[in-house]
Amino acid sequence: MKKNHFIIVFFFLIVSQVAISQNDTIKGLLLDVNNKVIKNYPVKLGNASSVTVKTDNNGIFIFPNANLNDTLFVADKKGQNAIAIPINGSRFITLKSIEGDFNTTYLSEPDEQFLHYLKQMESDRKRNLNTLTREDIVNSGCRDVLCLLRRLSGVTIYRDQITIRGMASSLQSSSAPLIVLDGVALGTDFSFNNISIDEIQDITVLKDASIYGVRGSNGAIVINTRK
Repeated sequence: MKKNHFIIVFFFLIVSQVAISQNDTIKGLLLDVNNKVIKNYPVKLGNASSVTVKTDNNGIFIFPNANLNDTLFVADKKGQNAIAIPINGSRFITLKSIEGDFNTTYLSEPDEQFLHYLKQMESDRKRNLNTLTREDIVNSGCRDVLCLLRRLSGVTIYRDQITIRGMASSLQSSSAPLIVLDGVALGTDFSFNNISIDEIQDITVLKDASIYGVRGSNGAIVINTRK
């Protein structure tokens, strides 16, 4: 009987842990007191192992593969007096600045205003990227990812070292772009040998990858697989 009781307790512990660590993409909109978007403003997710991104030109910030039970932190213009904002399981959050605080709106789906800025963000993103669709990939005749990247304008490959033209680089820092696979930022040292070209739905070179914070300072290569 005690053994069965232990199994039941263990089962509920596992289920509760899965619920606690539920991950999804979090999209937020940052507005000032006059209901205008706040551009290029840092937003931090998490306390211990935190990640910071900046809002884009439409006031949108995005945290891919984020814990929906984590906490956002938004500081004042001097980077001080950070306000803790629980996410509470929401995927869409509107933060409106009021004197000394932020008025928070949680949304299960984007409202009309949020959707408007999301569409603007997508329009801006398309002007700054180069994409190969599944049809393009099939017709390319390529058998590896590096071959696909060579077909995208703005990409330079020298001795398997990948850079995106126009991005600032120095001898002291890496110029490798961020690799994002199915919404998860994997870093700059991901090996393309780990993924088959037959698994790829589309591949995008993103010159403006500011939504990924400093990790996207050299641009990003975004790969979506066939699910």
